[in-house]
Amino acid sequence: MRKLDWVIGLCLHGILLAVLLWGVLVTLAGAVPRERSAEEFWARLKAGDVTYVAEKRDYSTPETRVDLRWSTGPLTWYHSTDLYSRGQKDLRESGWTEVVHRSPYEGTGRWLLSVWPLRVPDPGTGPVVQIAWCFALLIMLVTKRTRLANRWAWLWLFTIGQIGALLYLLLEPRPLWWGPEEREPMDPPIGGFVGFFLAVVISMVIGLI
Repeated sequence: MRKLDWVIGLCLHGILLAVLLWGVLVTLAGAVPRERSAEEFWARLKAGDVTYVAEKRDYSTPETRVDLRWSTGPLTWYHSTDLYSRGQKDLRESGWTEVVHRSPYEGTGRWLLSVWPLRVPDPGTGPVVQIAWCFALLIMLVTKRTRLANRWAWLWLFTIGQIGALLYLLLEPRPLWWGPEEREPMDPPIGGFVGFFLAVVISMVIGLI
């Protein structure tokens, strides 16, 4: 019975971890888009290649400009700058709002400072990652035995620390590469205060990166 429980847990943790790692790749790709000209953006948009567009308007110049962060796939992200007046004309002509996911553009990197699964930019990947993250959080909350840290520490790492779900699925209640044998918990396990401090430090490092 113990071995069966271990196999089920191993499969569940492995699937959730794979989904979250894919979400990390998509998020990082969206945070560092490659520069492209506005002409290329409109050409790709009219050809039906663009799947996601986020815009940020700049009103500080006499003629409003708009930053466009756009994607042709989960891992292919680009950034273009264009005049807002021209963009509105081309948007009306292309009718792209009916087929392309559109959202405000808050700026490169800022969304890594929030709970990252809620900020995965790809509309196809985002909901799946969010469900996987919620499942991982639920597993952490209902699991009676933890080995490295208590629930408060893991909660801070899940939220403020960003990478708590990944670490939990990889290391709790035993590392994925270990067998079904029980392992002694760390003595003492990481508590809530230390977990909060670690989460803040990790979030600062992620923000700087």
